[in-house]
Amino acid sequence: MQKICIVIPCFNEEHRLNLELFENFFKQKSFCNVCFVNDGSTDDTQRILEKLKLKIGNNCSVINMKQNKGKAEAVRTGVLNNIAKDFDYIGFFDADLSTPLKQIDVFIEHINSSLELDILMGTRFSHLGATIKRSRFRHYFGRIFSTIASLILKLNVYDTQCGAKLYSKKCYTKIFSNTFKSKWLFDIELLFRYMEVFGRESAKKLIREIPLTSWIEKKNSKLKLNDFIRIPADLFIVWFFYRNKN
Repeated sequence: MQKICIVIPCFNEEHRLNLELFENFFKQKSFCNVCFVNDGSTDDTQRILEKLKLKIGNNCSVINMKQNKGKAEAVRTGVLNNIAKDFDYIGFFDADLSTPLKQIDVFIEHINSSLELDILMGTRFSHLGATIKRSRFRHYFGRIFSTIASLILKLNVYDTQCGAKLYSKKCYTKIFSNTFKSKWLFDIELLFRYMEVFGRESAKKLIREIPLTSWIEKKNSKLKLNDFIRIPADLFIVWFFYRNKN
């Protein structure tokens, strides 16, 4: 069984953390660790996470960042703090569990079918047998954004921004070391970094998008209208920095 660590970035999640779901899942999965990163929360998130750590046990850790630095840095901090533990895969899920934890089992099925996979990316599209619930605005904005992202990456990627991903030991030790240029689009930066280290052909063969069977958009999303407005600027920054590196 592959040894896996899931990083959960948390910022003011006091009222959104489903403690029972986290406890039940990770207490049953001895091969799967969870690392909560408290990203400078100003509410009661830290106390709740420490309480949850005691309930889950040895395969749970909590990192407390004193200042809020955003999801990208919270995820990177979680990954870097777990590299020495020699996990086969380290990844991240969103704290609101819009991607249910049971989808980790879907990822594991793909890992077991091809142990050479370097990156597994959850992808959200409606299909028979799946429950994918997104607002129309987010769906159409996402389709436009993913089309542009595919063009600048020169990879046929359907969904770069789904908050459910796993990275193999071979690549997470190399692509998370430096801070990100973008607060919102670090997922795309990681793909650029992977290609910079391992090449575009490896990306085509060893990165797999995993169709999720369940993804439900949660209320009180942290993304606001102003964030959507800033995304094109961030996309340009990422493209400009990596344009000659692949």
